[in-house]
Amino acid sequence: MFISAGNLSGVPVYIGEWNNVARDKVINEEGDFVYEINPKTSDITPEDTTVILKKFNEIDPYGWAFWYWNFRPHRVENFNLVTSDDNGNLIPTKYFDILKNAVHSVYSGKNAK
Repeated sequence: MFISAGNLSGVPVYIGEWNNVARDKVINEEGDFVYEINPKTSDITPEDTTVILKKFNEIDPYGWAFWYWNFRPHRVENFNLVTSDDNGNLIPTKYFDILKNAVHSVYSGKNAK
């Protein structure tokens, strides 16, 4: 729907903060049912990542961003592509390699648009 609307209006489509997120139905402080991210069951595999990027390659969005880009603390890790040590050195996480390999697989060679 968003892609069609963008095409009709001539507005580029940006896909932001994507990942594989599991949510649990819980009751909040007001007694209402809400869905909260479950950090223990939210994970993305290399296969999931490749499928998502192949779809992005088909629809050709203006751009996309992986996961949650926010400097405010959150119970689900923000910026989960790298961590840092006590000296400020960046250390790639498994998600960095998953994303790097999927990008290479989808966007390099003859399969890329």
